[in-house]
Amino acid sequence: MLLLCDFIFVQFYINPSCECTERGEKDRSLKWFLGAPAWSAAGPTAYANIGSAEAMKAVARHVASEGFDNFGGVMFWAGPEGLANVGGGKSIVAWAKEGLDI
Repeated sequence: MLLLCDFIFVQFYINPSCECTERGEKDRSLKWFLGAPAWSAAGPTAYANIGSAEAMKAVARHVASEGFDNFGGVMFWAGPEGLANVGGGKSIVAWAKEGLDI
């Protein structure tokens, strides 16, 4: 049975077997969202790679600039902590949004 989806939210941390570049996705009508930890306790190793709330802007900008037709944006685990994770006067969610505005 084939399931049709409008959105796919992929968590690219804490899941070593999840690698989108090797499998690819043929259905261009799907929207893919980059999953990121909203604060350090949600994914310590992945968050260390982001670095800070402010640094999320560069991460989002880099992914958005790759030019994937079906890139939908960024999703966070979990939303309330993302709004509470503030650096440079903005939440990590606001920094990600600013990075997507390219």
